[in-house]
Amino acid sequence: MSDATAFLNSLLPNPLQPWIPGAIRHAWQALDAERAAAPAATADPTPTPPFADVATLLIAARAPWTPYALRALACLGCDDELARGQATALASAAWLLAQLTELQSDCRHGIPWLALDEIARHRSSIAALGSGLVNPALMQANVDRARRLLRAGSPLARRLPARAGFLLRLALLAADERILRLRALDPSALQPFAARHWLRLGAQALWHGIRPQRETRTHP
Repeated sequence: MSDATAFLNSLLPNPLQPWIPGAIRHAWQALDAERAAAPAATADPTPTPPFADVATLLIAARAPWTPYALRALACLGCDDELARGQATALASAAWLLAQLTELQSDCRHGIPWLALDEIARHRSSIAALGSGLVNPALMQANVDRARRLLRAGSPLARRLPARAGFLLRLALLAADERILRLRALDPSALQPFAARHWLRLGAQALWHGIRPQRETRTHP
């Protein structure tokens, strides 16, 4: 699976992915090709899991999907410093959430996207997590970190053009709901949302897009 496909799958269900503007999809395909063609020796050195501390974890979380978010901004004409910072936060949050849904499997292979100092602070271990022994406090710390990143990047949705703004609001609502399920240790957090669920989130995303316009008309 290409990085572009993985990024898309983390944000939206397959039926909605064609709504992504063609220019963005082409830019992402080009970035996939660039990454595939780059010699390993010239690739940016990125820390690999598990990480010594949270700071290193956050540095690594920016690397996989942030370039795709920045290419999308360039295609949409929103490529300024504030937007780039917000897009970086959102891409990092999406990556961390995707890794948390694979946490037990990654722990079994010894490569969890976790900070070793945080694991020790919560009196857990990679072996225990890989065996299925959940540590609620450790999970909450990691989920809350992803949520803070989402909050930092969410204002970007109001700056994007209509369709792109709607899709980002929808992705944010879906990510927020997955966070709530992960915090509650709900097994359904690991399952894709049903079509009916996406329809409900879509209605909410539409309302969030309409509400600022209504408020502007009501309060000149």
